[in-house]
Amino acid sequence: MGLVHVSLNEKPYDITCDDGQEEHVAYLAKVLGDRVTALAETVGQVGESRLLLMAGLLVADELVDARAELDRFTGEGAVQGPGSDPVRLLSAGLTEEDLTQMLNGLAKRIEDIAERLKSS
Repeated sequence: MGLVHVSLNEKPYDITCDDGQEEHVAYLAKVLGDRVTALAETVGQVGESRLLLMAGLLVADELVDARAELDRFTGEGAVQGPGSDPVRLLSAGLTEEDLTQMLNGLAKRIEDIAERLKSS
């Protein structure tokens, strides 16, 4: 089991994860930490739980927007959530080229979100 030491709102946390996932978990913690820091600068220190809740809601909002964009790209109802997979998408009439375009679009969207997080 891997262990990652992170800091959110100047408080240390130890997070366990699968071996080999330490770098990814540290990156995710940094993204969330950046959002919490930006919120604390905007709304002040309203309490750790509230800051984490607000940051989580903002990240969830971005995820919902990204999923809606994916649905628009693939056609209404082609993607219905976390259970979506390439085999089901291919069986829905999408080609590998369509999937490549979709993944490139999602990668761009993720990069845009990461940029916004860096600047906030």
